[in-house]
Order: sequence, then C-alpha cells, then structure tokens
Amino acid sequence: MNLATPVWQFFSYYIGINVSLAVFNLLPIPPLDGSKIVGGFLSSQALYNYYKYQNAISLILIMVLFMGFLDLPLTFLNNLFYNGINGIADLPFRLFGFV
Repeated sequence: MNLATPVWQFFSYYIGINVSLAVFNLLPIPPLDGSKIVGGFLSSQALYNYYKYQNAISLILIMVLFMGFLDLPLTFLNNLFYNGINGIADLPFRLFGFV
C-alpha cells in the first residue's frame, strides 16, 4: 500500500468535516453565525423580532434536523463547496502538469 493513500484519505475527511461544519454554521438561523450576517441587513425592529424568537427557532431547527428535512439541501451545499475547494487545491497541480 502506498503511503500517500491514507494521507490523502485523512485530509479528504478532514476537509469534508470542516466544510460540513462551515456550511451548517452559516445557516441564517439563530444562534448560528449565519444569523449575525443576516442581522446586518435587517432593520432594528426586524432584528428585534428575529432574535426575540431565537429559542423557538432553535428548537424548530433541531426538530427539522432530526427529521431529515435539511439532509438534501445541506448535502448539496456540502458537495458544492467541497468540490470547489478541491478544484482550487488541484489548480496549481493541473497548471504545472502534475495531474
């Protein structure tokens, strides 16, 4: 067995897990970081209402996640970002003819 294979698998899993966490964390649902990004575009009254129902929204998010309704959209976004990162990482090797 080639040493590069397990190393490649390790980094592939490492990147996949980090991309999954980043995509999930950027959902625009309180208390995730995506809600703070959306909050920057809301008026003060809308922002107040947005955070007023934060606990209920979080509970609904947990229920939706466990029911599997977000599996397809999250998988699509994970694959999109993962393939984009792999394409950017492969670019120098393709430019210099190593792959």
